[in-house]
Amino acid sequence: MFGLRQLFYPWGFVVQAVALVHFARRRPEGYWLYVILFGGFVGASAYIVVEVLRTRDCFAACFKDSGADRASRLWKYKF
Repeated sequence: MFGLRQLFYPWGFVVQAVALVHFARRRPEGYWLYVILFGGFVGASAYIVVEVLRTRDCFAACFKDSGADRASRLWKYKF
């Protein structure tokens, strides 16, 4: 009778809340706040794809070549 509408109803608010928390912590460009608030689920999802995943990939690349890996390679080449 109600279909799947009740299943998807709260997820828009959840995604917006996650995007707003990330926005408050990171403080990216100001227009993202309007995209999150007025775009609803789609705007918050776009913010997460563009900003959150990009940030995560940057941190993954930074920690990929950690100091321990570098030290072990230097040690191996030294001896």
